Amino acid sequence: MKFLPKSHNSDILQSGLTYKKGQTKNNASLHQLLLAEQKGFCAYTEEVLFENSLSPEVEHFNPVQKYKDDYYNYYVVSRYANLRKMKLDRSGVFREALFFNSLFFQDAVKLKNRIGYKEGIYYELDAADIEADDFIEYIGLNDPIIKKKRDNAIRRIKNDITENATQDEIADYFKKELEESRETISFITAIEHEFNIDLSEIIND
Repeated sequence: MKFLPKSHNSDILQSGLTYKKGQTKNNASLHQLLLAEQKGFCAYTEEVLFENSLSPEVEHFNPVQKYKDDYYNYYVVSRYANLRKMKLDRSGVFREALFFNSLFFQDAVKLKNRIGYKEGIYYELDAADIEADDFIEYIGLNDPIIKKKRDNAIRRIKNDITENATQDEIADYFKKELEESRETISFITAIEHEFNIDLSEIIND
């Protein structure tokens, strides 16, 4: 969830760059700026979009606004995440969803206060929060295929890190992984919860 919040100081917003139908060069520039802002991660699945292996695409969060939208409606996501969401958009199940208007997930504090992660699952912190529950389903935070990949990634890391490792040793492990193979740091929100560590400084270096 670390790459869902938006910044009012974004270079994309300041430049007024928007997605335009049929304008390949313009849209490629937007794609690269978004990907850089997201530190190379898919905004929805948090997989590292390494060397285009996951076919990253510019996704229009609210499809109704496509070609009439701006920075606040754009994310770069994996092809799988985009296709999955497109199916839901076509079904109309979430057409009237509250999150399209509130955009609560674009505020880091609101997002943290409404959606949690525990034992491999994202969940609404307030059981009565239907909006957060709908959002979790809409972008596929617990999609079975993504969850399996996320669980496997966490399992691999746990096998690499000794049981009695200190927080400094754990931090050093992730620093080394980022230097040698950034792809191994997919699912960063899950990693932070599972290992009780804040990797913000590491991924922002």
